[in-house]
Amino acid sequence: DPTMADVVATSDVQALCLDRQAFDVMLGPLKEIIARESRIVMIKKVELLQLLSEKEVEKLASACSLVTYSVGNTIIKQGDYGETFYML
Repeated sequence: DPTMADVVATSDVQALCLDRQAFDVMLGPLKEIIARESRIVMIKKVELLQLLSEKEVEKLASACSLVTYSVGNTIIKQGDYGETFYML
């Protein structure tokens, strides 16, 4: 995933670093928890789904996956047969 912000040292600094592979191995379950919480937040913003109970939201979040589309990519075309429910 691309870095979301610049971090610039304004004085001498020491940093602890953990490369991506080590992070995934050591903190993999945490990564999934964070991703799941992100999906829950997105689901709760969908007006149609705001009537769901917390348990139903959690179940839906577990079934969903996050897909990233680049600028200009077509997500769904009018007239296509829908096999996916999109929450944007």
